[in-house]
Order: sequence, then structure tokens, then C-alpha cells
Amino acid sequence: MQKNAFNIYASIIYIPIFILYGLNGCNDLDNSLISQQHPSFCGTFYLEDPVCARPWLPYLDQIPIETTWSLTHPDHAPLQIGVSYDLNDQEPSEWSEQTSITFSEKGMIKVFVKVAAFENSDQFACESQSFSHIYEVIEEYDSEADTDGSKAIFMDDSRFIQWGEEISAISYGSDVSPGFRIPDNALGKASGGAFDVVSLGRGGEMTYFFEDGIANGPGPDFAIFENSFSDYFLELGKVELSSDGVNYVTMPHAYLGKDLVHAFGEHKPSLIYGLVGKYKAGYGTPFDLSTLAWSTEAQIGLIDLHAIHYVKIVDIIGDGQTYDIFQNPIYDPYPTQESAGLDIDAIGIMYSSTTSPCPLQ
Repeated sequence: MQKNAFNIYASIIYIPIFILYGLNGCNDLDNSLISQQHPSFCGTFYLEDPVCARPWLPYLDQIPIETTWSLTHPDHAPLQIGVSYDLNDQEPSEWSEQTSITFSEKGMIKVFVKVAAFENSDQFACESQSFSHIYEVIEEYDSEADTDGSKAIFMDDSRFIQWGEEISAISYGSDVSPGFRIPDNALGKASGGAFDVVSLGRGGEMTYFFEDGIANGPGPDFAIFENSFSDYFLELGKVELSSDGVNYVTMPHAYLGKDLVHAFGEHKPSLIYGLVGKYKAGYGTPFDLSTLAWSTEAQIGLIDLHAIHYVKIVDIIGDGQTYDIFQNPIYDPYPTQESAGLDIDAIGIMYSSTTSPCPLQ
């Protein structure tokens, strides 16, 4: 592929972008190109110009190779996109009005987006905007817990300041016996054991409630623990977040496996991103609220990244009929019995709304 060539395909997904709105407080930016994409969003998050919506896909650092995205604007504003493999470039060598792009080459790439001036649905005049984001295009994600580069968080990690102590709702799926329907087993600190858990059943779901709320700080903000007895027998689930218990947003997630996993089968953690159950017992899957910073819901105020009160965990039925954010089918051990679905041990919190890394304004 030539360095500035675009591969155009149809897709239902938007391009992720880095847009720095107002941040009333502090952030942890430094001078490196990559780390400047990691604002901590300390203090009160607010929008300087909330009526001028922007395109959105989860704010990510890594994307799978051969991913195709299509950029659309919620108010149908004219768009142009460009790319560069020189991360110091301030603009691409050429702009394209073709707004789909396939990332077919491993390595670092900088994506530029230009939005023409437009009038929104309320006839408010919005000025033109330009922004960019740097991505690492990868073949696989981080691997097993206790290996170099793994993002798994051990249950005794000193960053945890609080553990989930209240379940506001639970709905069991199929194939889970009464002996595994004990929600209290998922309260308090993670045990790392095989049986001190609650099984959700196939397609079941459970919601934790946090009165103080979870806040967005540097790095991961919370982690969820499952009970897998090995690095490879992994049952998976997605996470949905809400500030008010009504409006939920799904955390970004990806699955790169291509084959069905039978009931006692295995798959690699490196095929998985952003799904509960990626790691073995005692090691939590981390989640960073920054990935939702420019979601439509955050832009219009339906969720508050400094006040996430509800964390819903939804078991994924692993037969391939559920898809990740890149429209890849998700597989996990299927069909299992007796304790089917996710087996939740605990959820640990790094930042709360009352103990933010920066003072709330």
C-alpha cells in the first residue's frame, strides 16, 4: 500500500478522534506525541461549545489491522480526512472527501479530520474544525496476566481505593444452577477463587451501583474480576456505564478470534480487548473512562465521566451472534452448563467522584 493511499469500503463505524474540549482542572499531558493523547480529564469536565457536535468512535490508542471505518457527522457537515506516517506532521499531504479508510499496514499512523462550517439542527452556526489522532495499528492485543506488556491488574494492586458493595439489579440467563446464583459473592474485594463468585448464566446481566460515583483519572479507572482457572479458558462479557441509571454507554471492545470455541475450549487473551474475563482469576480487566470522552452521550451530557454510578456487566453468548465495535463476531466457550456465562468475583475502583486525582471545581 502506498503511504497516503486510502482503501475505501463501506462501514457503519465512525473514525475515532482526539478533540480537546475545556478541562476545568488539570491533566497529565507531557511533551511526547503519544502521551499527549492521554488526558486525565481531572476536575469538572465540560464542553465549551456543546451545540456543535463532532464525529465519534471510542477514543483508542490501538486498532486491529484491516479495520475499516467510515466517518459521518451527526449534523451531516461536509468532512475531509487525511493520513500521515510522520507523526510530527501538522496536516496530511492530501485531503480526501472519501470518508472511509482501511488500516491495512502495521505501525503508527496519524489520522486528520477536517469538518467544514455547518449549521446544526437548531440553526446554530458552527465554525470549521480540524483535529487529529495517532493510532498504533496492531495484529493482537496484550497477552496473559504476569507476562511482559500485559495490562491485567492484580487484585492486591495498591491503586484500588474501593470495591463494589451494592448490586442494584441482576437478571440471570440460562443454564445457571441455584448454587451459583449468589450475588453477595461478587461484593467486596476480589478473592481470586474459583467458587466465591456469582454466575450470570448465558446472556445474563448484573449492575453495580456506586453512590459516590466513579471518576475519570489517569490510566484505568476500574477493573472487573472473573474466575477463570487458566489463562485461556475465558468467558467474556461487555460493560455498559451510566450516570443516571437510564442512559447507558457501552465501553469499547474488540475480539480478533475467527473460530468457534467449544464448551471446554480455549482462546488467547491477545485476541481480546475491553471485555470482562480477558484474564485468569485474581487479575482484573481494566477500563478507562477516557475512551468515552468524545462519545455522543458525553458531548450532550447524558453521561458524566466524573460521576459514573452504574456499571452493568452483560454476559456475551459466545456463539458468534454478538459483534464487537468493529463488527467482528465474538466467541467464547459455548455451550456451557450449570454455571454458564460470566462468573463475577468483584469490581475494584481506582478513582471516585469524592477522591478525584484533581480537586473538583
